[in-house]
Amino acid sequence: VKELLDAKLREVDATVAFAEERADKAEKRAASLNVQLSATTDELVVYKNRVRDLEEQNEERTTGLKRQVDELTGQHLNERELFDRKLARIREWVAGKVGELDAA
Repeated sequence: VKELLDAKLREVDATVAFAEERADKAEKRAASLNVQLSATTDELVVYKNRVRDLEEQNEERTTGLKRQVDELTGQHLNERELFDRKLARIREWVAGKVGELDAA
């Protein structure tokens, strides 16, 4: 009976040792995965920050370009209005000269 109990005890000890070994490996694997997850999370944060920065830069550039378009459009309209006034004065002057020539 003692031999049988000793054999069972050795069997249980072997099973416990095997289970402890597997548990150690699992803990090491979990620690490694946590490190990888942390690194991936850090990379994701950096990526998200970079995307946000690029979106802000894009928005600033878009706003700047819209402002330039608005300024140029306003400038064009002002130049067009000035041109139309000058053209009207020239037409009046020409009409006046033609009237003078017809009267003479």
